Amino acid sequence: MRTVERAREIQPGYLPALTTIGMFWAHKGDREQARASTSRAVELYPKSAEAYFAQGIVLELQNEHAEALESYDRAVALSPRSTGVLLHRADTLRQLGRTPEAITAYQKLIDIDREIPAAHVALAETLLSVGRREDARESLIRAASIEPGDIPTLRKAAKLFVEADLPEKALEVLERIMKADPRDHESATALGQIHAKARNYDVAVEWLERAFRLAPSYVAASYNLATLHYTSSHYDLARKMLELTLKTQPDHLKALNLLGKTHQRQQDLKSALHVWEKALAVRPDSSTLLKNILKVATELDDKARVKDYYARVIALKQERDKQKLTGL
Repeated sequence: MRTVERAREIQPGYLPALTTIGMFWAHKGDREQARASTSRAVELYPKSAEAYFAQGIVLELQNEHAEALESYDRAVALSPRSTGVLLHRADTLRQLGRTPEAITAYQKLIDIDREIPAAHVALAETLLSVGRREDARESLIRAASIEPGDIPTLRKAAKLFVEADLPEKALEVLERIMKADPRDHESATALGQIHAKARNYDVAVEWLERAFRLAPSYVAASYNLATLHYTSSHYDLARKMLELTLKTQPDHLKALNLLGKTHQRQQDLKSALHVWEKALAVRPDSSTLLKNILKVATELDDKARVKDYYARVIALKQERDKQKLTGL
């Protein structure tokens, strides 16, 4: 960063310095500094596609998609075959809800360069959103066939393969990622989730345990592993993994709820009540939690809690009935 600042001091209009500084401040969350640098870039270099591209990215990062599209349009006018600009422009059209135009934009980009996995994956995601499953599958298969593929894009492709009802393709992609990077805990977790959905529990546990060993604080791994243990009636193991999940993320609502159920299964009703009350603090309007607490309080013959939570269940029901009547 000091080198870039020094370049700007020597030559205040130096384009790479202005655009790099703009990106730097955008990622730091400084809206004004980011805009100032990229606006200065387009002011000094009105014929530079790079300047408008940088301005568009800054605006896109700030969720100013309409303004970002204007900048990308100017960049495209100056450099019609710039694949980076075309990809961001298509993404922005999708964010604006202009789906048919986004699909056309992705296809135009792919016509220029068919070897950009991110373009095929983004097109597939957009096609899935409008129900064009077969077309989406073709795009995903093409994306997965391109070598070398970057890991985040391949991981996204695997997720979309699952949504497109091709879990076997998702497994192929994720196993390919794990060969390239055996320490990728996110892909290991995804492999575990897919095998769990297919009821290959032993394999699922192996992958999720591997993911947990690689990243003990990655709650997706610990929570999904806990869920598998709970489903298999291994309640001590489920409780252990849920407690580790909550150590990392104390307000993890699903983990709190499942821990309450685990205690209930083990006939530890006081612990179940305690955990569900914690969960209720996270989601006060949960009728399911209120009813669970009321049921356990009744079994414990905790009259004060029964009275309190019964009143809260009735109040919540009345409020929801009122909302239905008023259409709110």
